[in-house]
Amino acid sequence: MGYSEVEARGIFLPVREAQCRYRAPARYDDLLYVRAGVSEWKRASLRFVYQIWDQDKMRLLAEGMTQHAFVDKAGRPVAIPPWFRDLCLK
Repeated sequence: MGYSEVEARGIFLPVREAQCRYRAPARYDDLLYVRAGVSEWKRASLRFVYQIWDQDKMRLLAEGMTQHAFVDKAGRPVAIPPWFRDLCLK
């Protein structure tokens, strides 16, 4: 399920906070390994964490996080729907 499909169900995930720490450079044609996961679930928000590694997974290039609210079309907070949690835990 893509983000547009989540929005089609009336759920939007605006970014509330974002952080990134760059540890080493990457070049335009580099192949990278990106790891992402959910580190925190709250009633109406969640936090994704990210790591970007070189192709061989020997050097951490960057790490960060984004925190997202769950809101309806009117921008009001809503509880995280069970179907979204199930989707992320697969």
